[in-house]
Amino acid sequence: MLNISKEFKEQILNTEALKLSKGMIGIEKESLRILDYKISTLPHFPSLGSALCNKYITTDFSEALLEFITPPSISNDKTYEFLEDIHSFVSSRIDDEVLWPFSMPLETQSKNDIPIADYGSSNRARFKSIYRNGLSNRYGRSMQAISGIHFNYSLPEDIWDNNFLSGENKNFDKKKSIIYFGGIRNLKRMNWLILYLFGASPIVPKSLIKGDYDNLGKIDSNYYYLPYATSLRMSDIGYQTHYQSDLKISINSLDEYISDLLLVTNKESEEFKKIPEKINNEYSQLNANILQIEDEYYSSSRPKSTNDGNKRMLFKLKNGGVDYIEYRSLDINPFYKTGIDIDTIHFLELFLIYCCLKDSPKMDADEHKDSRSNTLRVSKEGRKKDIFLLKNSKKVSINVWFNLIFDEMTEVAESLVQPSKYINAIEKYRDLISSPNNTPSGLIIDMVLSGKKSITELGYEIAKKNKDAFLKRNNSLVVIENEVKNSIDKQIEIETKSSKLFEDYLKEYLFIN
Repeated sequence: MLNISKEFKEQILNTEALKLSKGMIGIEKESLRILDYKISTLPHFPSLGSALCNKYITTDFSEALLEFITPPSISNDKTYEFLEDIHSFVSSRIDDEVLWPFSMPLETQSKNDIPIADYGSSNRARFKSIYRNGLSNRYGRSMQAISGIHFNYSLPEDIWDNNFLSGENKNFDKKKSIIYFGGIRNLKRMNWLILYLFGASPIVPKSLIKGDYDNLGKIDSNYYYLPYATSLRMSDIGYQTHYQSDLKISINSLDEYISDLLLVTNKESEEFKKIPEKINNEYSQLNANILQIEDEYYSSSRPKSTNDGNKRMLFKLKNGGVDYIEYRSLDINPFYKTGIDIDTIHFLELFLIYCCLKDSPKMDADEHKDSRSNTLRVSKEGRKKDIFLLKNSKKVSINVWFNLIFDEMTEVAESLVQPSKYINAIEKYRDLISSPNNTPSGLIIDMVLSGKKSITELGYEIAKKNKDAFLKRNNSLVVIENEVKNSIDKQIEIETKSSKLFEDYLKEYLFIN
């Protein structure tokens, strides 16, 4: 049976007015612009608006790495449709370029093949670019060009009313933070499940490999693979960099989380002190600390706040608490033109609800270590037959744990409004535990190793097909067109008002009170 916390089950699941499936979701999806089988080195297209101010279309690390952001919505269908609209809009405004359909980037020959994003001349813009300089100098640009999908979720506002807060603790923000951090801990415990089901990066470009190649299979001179990998993006080849493997960031409470991140964003790193202060007359990083800012910390989930848009995230969390969870472990699925489909969205929403409902004891160092071990094992060999994971410090078959989670998620799904869409998603993915070759990672490996096409040819073919499909859609794109115009006006206004010295701006931004 599902071990839902007693308080939550009694006051939430048994509340008639509650619509748990009316929580807000949002999607952030990254996509590399590609031209002539290479990462584009052209600047951000003005027809896409200001990358600094456009709330739907911006850039991530690189000028070529677009990020699409859907507005928060209670409708999964509307969220998916808006994501399609953004893809259609962008496809019609990037000339001969296409959007790369894989999470792992193309192989590059030098760092200049991945230009750092430019946001203009304001202090805010300069801050973003210098932060990216730091990422480049610390970890290399290839790692920063890895793409993914972030799934944002907040529980419905109904649950934070006075009825729910009838106990001793009547502090809205504190109660929300307690529940969301419980969800974040469970997401860490069960992160491996999402890598198994939706991992789509079993192949890695040579430029991302820092050690030897002995344990990797070779596809060609530029790409390598692991035969049973699901998501090398989420492995120690991808985001799980050794520079951060020893960081101890607590997710047992908001206060501990903030305290631990403040410590590493204020403590100087002996390694990063070696980076020159300036390169080509520009700052090479924001500072030489273990983390420049908290955004640099790579984790599968982040607590997020919607307060004070241009403030530092730790400041917002400290002053306003947690408003939603950003779940970051989803690879781009090349078999769907937007990188995700509606059933995946339904499944992820249910998974986030389940993780927030399920009892979530605080995690000690051993459980953190076991959870990381499970993530790494499934990311690199999750499709191997009969592998074992660590649960409560004991070995457990991946099949047994997988089926237990699905049983418990079914119990939650049956309590929701319109349960059929969630139950259908569960049924769609449940069989994958016994047919690993049908997972996205299994299908990709099969296609590439069949020898019919190189990964570059396959990716470009999919990208071209997707663009053709997006250009044929007839949906109204007025909302996005208006945002393009407004974002350009906003950037002009910001740059006109920018008079403060950058050093003063930086000091003010980093200050937490």
